[in-house]
Amino acid sequence: MRIADALDRRHAQQLQEIRCRVTRGAARLTLASASDMEVEIHAAEEKSGLFRDVFGLDLSFATQRARPAGRTLAFHRNGAPQRRASA
Repeated sequence: MRIADALDRRHAQQLQEIRCRVTRGAARLTLASASDMEVEIHAAEEKSGLFRDVFGLDLSFATQRARPAGRTLAFHRNGAPQRRASA
């Protein structure tokens, strides 16, 4: 919960997707967002100590640019793309 809270530090709900990869002694969270997540990553790094103590894994973060929320790409039967607003 501490890390989840930190990843919404500005209460702007910027994070669109999280992927986790666990390898020997480490967990890497890849954060997908259309916005800069540096403030949230810094806050999560500060709160990662308990995660390390409980799970025995070092925690690191990576970012990936995501499309702005609110639009998806749909396809007609003829294969032509059409943009539409998400519900």
